[in-house]
Amino acid sequence: MERLDREKAAEMEKMRLEMEHELKLRQLQTSKACSDDGEEVIEGEAGEDGERPVRACTPRWEETLAGRTKRFGDTLRHVLSKMPTDVGQVPQYFENIEHLFDIYEVPAICDPNC
Repeated sequence: MERLDREKAAEMEKMRLEMEHELKLRQLQTSKACSDDGEEVIEGEAGEDGERPVRACTPRWEETLAGRTKRFGDTLRHVLSKMPTDVGQVPQYFENIEHLFDIYEVPAICDPNC
């Protein structure tokens, strides 16, 4: 009976160590991602029970939808010419815009049979 208790305790200790190791690896990956990709935000404070504050990463401005939209809009503002006021030149203006989009189009991801 005592042998079973020791084996069970050893197994529990092994599981605890594996979980701690996995947690440390995740924290290390998160800290590397925060230092390279974005800002680190610390939420909460260390409590009386010894809990650590929660750390989370915020994405860089360029990775957010608002940042990408602003960058795309600025790019279009610099690339496209102003729309002509003469009605006869409007069709040519839109053909030029379509041609620009064809030039800078990002290729679609598809299967090798495309």
